[in-house]
Amino acid sequence: MFDGLKAAAHSVRGDEFLHTENWDSAIAEYTEAIRLDPNQWDCYAKRGLVYYHKKNYDSAIADLTQGFRNGLGGTDSASSYFLRGCAFYDKNAWDSAIADFTQAIRLNPNNAGWYGYRGNAHYNKNDYDSAVADYTQAIRLDPNTAVYKASLTHAKAALASSVAVDDDWDAVDAPAGALKICTSCGASLAAGLKFCTSCGAKIG
Repeated sequence: MFDGLKAAAHSVRGDEFLHTENWDSAIAEYTEAIRLDPNQWDCYAKRGLVYYHKKNYDSAIADLTQGFRNGLGGTDSASSYFLRGCAFYDKNAWDSAIADFTQAIRLNPNNAGWYGYRGNAHYNKNDYDSAVADYTQAIRLDPNTAVYKASLTHAKAALASSVAVDDDWDAVDAPAGALKICTSCGASLAAGLKFCTSCGAKIG
């Protein structure tokens, strides 16, 4: 039965558990909020974020997709597209990841990390031209993150020889290791930040 007020209360409690990384309790609260108000998108998006942190990528994708169906859109949806792209990325579903990263970039073209991740996906598809373009744009937006430069160097070398030049090189791990995902809003952040540059939340 619909009960918007009770749903909102469960959503708030879910947020509290989300911020303290109590994933299972957050899921329980968001699930109850969804039961009481199944047409909302907010708790689907946040539960999807929690599932992503638990490495339950299929559930994360399902929840974020339902959030979009329920009306999640506009510029506020950019982080959710990026997050769903990360879930596809971690499943090695490169085309789906690229599609979501591209949508996130369309909505917010100034996030260097999103170009970095899309560059990784292109690299893993052996599309080195596109990887070079994305790493180059990431460097333009964030010239101080060395991992983008390292990724660009490897992508250019792979492009020149049409093969990956170093079997030990993993473009997936390099940029990802220099970034964090805000547990409050899903934004990608450079390592070392104490507060999220998108929502202001404290970074653990």
